Amino acid sequence: MEDEEYLDIVDRNDKVVGRDTRNNIWKRGLEHNVRVVNIFVLNAENKILLPTRSMKKKIFPGCYDFSCGEHVRSGESYLEAAKRGLNEELSIKEAKIQELGKMTPKVISPRSKLCKSQQKWRKRQLARNSRLRERSERKNFQDPPPMNLKS
Repeated sequence: MEDEEYLDIVDRNDKVVGRDTRNNIWKRGLEHNVRVVNIFVLNAENKILLPTRSMKKKIFPGCYDFSCGEHVRSGESYLEAAKRGLNEELSIKEAKIQELGKMTPKVISPRSKLCKSQQKWRKRQLARNSRLRERSERKNFQDPPPMNLKS
């Protein structure tokens, strides 16, 4: 049995207020209270590696994504998580990592106008993604091959 991944639970100021397994955090609805790193990888020509998500993903299938994204494990620094993610996801062992900034997810009340408009948008996106998934399955769609980063 694989060890469960433990993540730190943080408040809006990024202060650790708890620790739990990734699965329990999602079950408790605290997925916006964990640390993550999102990385853009640039090649020698300063072009961004901008992959598309698999059509099999639950959230935003077929959409553009960061070059690499990783949860920061409990007790791990952002930099350590970034290096680990680049190695695990893209086999990049040495990289110059530059922090561009920090983002904090905003938790929105289900009664707010913004949340209602997001819910409408989400419904449209889910319907669109469902149509795309059906169309790709009819065409026997397969995910594109991984990109060669050595060029």
